[in-house]
Amino acid sequence: MEHSVSRSTLKRFSTGVATKEERQEVVAHLLHECTICAAILRDLARPRVPARSYGAALDRFEREMRRALAPLPLPMPAAAPQADRDSSKEMLILV
Repeated sequence: MEHSVSRSTLKRFSTGVATKEERQEVVAHLLHECTICAAILRDLARPRVPARSYGAALDRFEREMRRALAPLPLPMPAAAPQADRDSSKEMLILV
């Protein structure tokens, strides 16, 4: 298959800065099932972040979540108001 699309055009396409004409050219080329350019685009789309970078971000996320979800101190229950009545006069009636 003829490769009318350059690697630099594929890179611009993958980053969203290709011109309208370049985008149309790349799409038309890919529709002809060019596996080489499809593989190049997949590679360009792969994030270039070292795996160890995720560890620090996940540790920070876990720390913040633990802090945010830590149990809050419970308020002291308010004392029930005392009635001015003689408790000896109260009667419990069971039905």
